[in-house]
Amino acid sequence: MLQKTKAHELILPASCQDQEITSIKFEPSQALQVAVGTAKGKVLLYDMRYPVPIYTLVHHYKMPIQTIQFHTASKKIITCDRKIIKIYNHVDGSLFTNIEPKS
Repeated sequence: MLQKTKAHELILPASCQDQEITSIKFEPSQALQVAVGTAKGKVLLYDMRYPVPIYTLVHHYKMPIQTIQFHTASKKIITCDRKIIKIYNHVDGSLFTNIEPKS
């Protein structure tokens, strides 16, 4: 049966309304969580059962998020822009570490 109505809608917070989405990644083991990267260096983690983000992660350079990866064994989220790689705890969004090469 073909359904023509949307199944779900994710709502960007007011602080991200004017931003383009530059990357998206579903959590591979359960697929109920999705991380969305924006053009101004924010990563929003959503639970697909709710329309608002669980938490927002911020890259201080405010560059487009290029890549998002979930490392399920360690429960970490790895995000990167052109200048920095950040690793966050998946459970609470706290910063674990970052990697920034010399310029």
